[in-house]
Amino acid sequence: MTGSTVPVTQSSPFARLAPIYDAVYASGRKPYREEAARIVATVRDRLGPGRLTLLDVACGTGEHLRFLADHFDVAGLDRSPQMLAIARAKLPSIRLHEADMTDFTLARPFDVVTCLFASVGYLASEAELSRAVARMGGHLAPGGLLVLEPAVTPDRLQPPRRTVVEIVDDDRRIRRTTSARHEPSELVITFRFEIEGPDDATAFEEIHRIRLFKMTTYLDAVRSAGLEIVAERPWLLAVP
Repeated sequence: MTGSTVPVTQSSPFARLAPIYDAVYASGRKPYREEAARIVATVRDRLGPGRLTLLDVACGTGEHLRFLADHFDVAGLDRSPQMLAIARAKLPSIRLHEADMTDFTLARPFDVVTCLFASVGYLASEAELSRAVARMGGHLAPGGLLVLEPAVTPDRLQPPRRTVVEIVDDDRRIRRTTSARHEPSELVITFRFEIEGPDDATAFEEIHRIRLFKMTTYLDAVRSAGLEIVAERPWLLAVP
């Protein structure tokens, strides 16, 4: 594609990615529907039937919420205005809050709080992780359930590699080149996107830093928040 000849600009994570995020990750490329169905089954098994309330922290463009809304009274929270703009256009009837997961206070508690797609990996330190888990736990109603998806842990790191994916989305062609490197406490991922439309072509890069928390660090953060761990995989489940 001709986008490879276009000057590349640097963008902060998700700022330029947001408008093409669903084209890259949704439409069968990430199994949002199936993951939501597993969450529904897990919640029903733990909390029983009934129309429960659910808060999705780091909800992004709202793809998990889109399916969870069929089963729960949902709300979402994310710190990226660009991602929330996509979610609001898609889900106009759902309340979405712009806030950081380490420092948010909402007016009501929820039966279920989720934080998915390894979003906690974007936290910069163990202190931030502890604050985020405490905020999530603090928004659980009595008898509620926290569903937390950890980021990759040091013992599960794969060798660094470079991958290229091409996506056709309506009249756009999107080429994503992913390269990663390991640092002592982080996985550093560089995404290069080249987008070719009928009239123009653009290219940009985003660098995403994923903190390599150990599983014991996640468990300590949950316990420090006063929560009881009831499962560790595939999601970390905890109750007040």
